[in-house]
Amino acid sequence: MTAGEVAGWLDRARWRAAPGVSPAQLRRRLDGARAALAASPAPRKAGRRKLLFALALDGPEPDHLLKVQRHDGASLPRRLGRGAAAHELARAAACAARGVPTPLPVAAGAVRRAGLLEASLLLVPIVPGATDLADAWDGGRAPRRLRRAAAAALGAAVRALHDAGVDQDDLAPNNFLWREAPEPRVLAIDFERVRIGRRVAPERRALALARLDRHLAGASAADRMRLLRGYAGAEARAWWRAVAAAQAPLAARDFAHLLRTGTRASRRFEPVAAAGITGWARRGGPLAEALAALCTAERAPAGLWLTALGPLARPERAWAAALVLAQRGASPPPVALLCREDGCFLAAERGAGARPLASAAPADARAALVGLLDRLLAFGFEPEALAREALVLAPGPAGGWRAQLLDPRGLRPGTVSATAGRARGWAARLLARS
Repeated sequence: MTAGEVAGWLDRARWRAAPGVSPAQLRRRLDGARAALAASPAPRKAGRRKLLFALALDGPEPDHLLKVQRHDGASLPRRLGRGAAAHELARAAACAARGVPTPLPVAAGAVRRAGLLEASLLLVPIVPGATDLADAWDGGRAPRRLRRAAAAALGAAVRALHDAGVDQDDLAPNNFLWREAPEPRVLAIDFERVRIGRRVAPERRALALARLDRHLAGASAADRMRLLRGYAGAEARAWWRAVAAAQAPLAARDFAHLLRTGTRASRRFEPVAAAGITGWARRGGPLAEALAALCTAERAPAGLWLTALGPLARPERAWAAALVLAQRGASPPPVALLCREDGCFLAAERGAGARPLASAAPADARAALVGLLDRLLAFGFEPEALAREALVLAPGPAGGWRAQLLDPRGLRPGTVSATAGRARGWAARLLARS
């Protein structure tokens, strides 16, 4: 897709304006978008089927986003439908009508050829001073004041969504905008996968909060509790237990999904077959470095952890487990799972400052380990499969440390061991064994 092609779609599209946007206002916005595309054609983000342009319509700085999605190659029912942009506009308008704070899109356009959807376009205003909440939170490295305020405000925003009957199927920080001022500080965005009804049932609320907790892997337990206090006030502890109970089935669902998608070629993953080595890798990662490490006596380069897993009957399950653990911040981001005749190896990113757990002071090791085991207990991990040599430390929030796991083989998604004990007891036994 080129900016010129997108500009042509602006003319060909059939547009649907948001409530309160007049035909004259829409024409003026589309004229401005066409001129901005001609003046600054480079997209802010680009994928195989999606583009995102930041356009300056009312001044020298970008003030609108144009989301573009191609639909050629999609299924026939999808191409006969109204399109992703029209769907998102309708959902956003319905949410705004229910009092959900959101920057309402200006309009949605659908481009068709012979009755089939070719592309959909969504024009959205940029909120001044706002940033993606995932970026603002910055994986737990944001200033403590911001983390505390954002956690409470996000909890309140999610509660407002649920009380309005809005069920976000993939609740995540990047579905919200954060701004320091004015109130409300948190705005909901991205309604592509939203269900709107009269109410959100308690079990659906717990599952949504568990999904959100999965994405906040870098947050401390205190910040996660602040979020639940913002959501439920005095009932926060009861919701903490409900979210913990929802973690195991969610992990099982994620594992099944990643077992399918992580082992086939896609924009995120790729199969590996080179010089007697097979496996799977994350696209865009340092695969070449991982392959080179296997050919030089398993000496991993500075930016990688390379863990020997031995012979595996089903290596694809170890790969899916590594992806599930990394999704929850319990493991470093995996690069590849590589197998050859003598066994399998997991390559993972080694971030700046990461080091083996054994090199840490006992107090630091114990505190970081308790935080990791608290998460592992929630979604199913075999205690006896956890060895100290497979544990590392990575820089965490507020200058502290976060424990991470290099060996994913103990993951038993969807099961929680009744004999595992609480995290503190588990950590004490593990440190005593070492």
